[in-house]
Amino acid sequence: RVRIAVSGPGAVTSTLPGSIGAGAFADAGTVVHLVATPSAGAEFIGWRGETTATTSLNLAVTHPFDLTAIFVNSVAIDVSAAARALLGGPPLSAEAAAYLDAIGNQNGSYDIGDYTAWLKRTGQHLPAALKQSAAAR
Repeated sequence: RVRIAVSGPGAVTSTLPGSIGAGAFADAGTVVHLVATPSAGAEFIGWRGETTATTSLNLAVTHPFDLTAIFVNSVAIDVSAAARALLGGPPLSAEAAAYLDAIGNQNGSYDIGDYTAWLKRTGQHLPAALKQSAAAR
């Protein structure tokens, strides 16, 4: 059995016939291809359950699987403002902080782990002036 829940604005398609939301059955060894597609203005964050993949997934059915596809609404983030918020500057908006936490370590508050996860996800780099400021602390 493969059962997929969806959290947030998106959908999951599967090569497995039947309703994966309710739990679809497959023979042992069957490979099920799952594709998570975010709605407009949203992002696919990753899978939760027996995998932490962040892309489409080929799942070899060896036992029952329960997975959740996690989606969040996209929020524009200013790299410098996000860094300044960590260094004691003005806080981010609640929406921006929640978004960064969702794509980061999901611990309920905005912190350095969220910021570095966002930098990695977006290919952004810490501004040089902020590197110097952090090093001076």
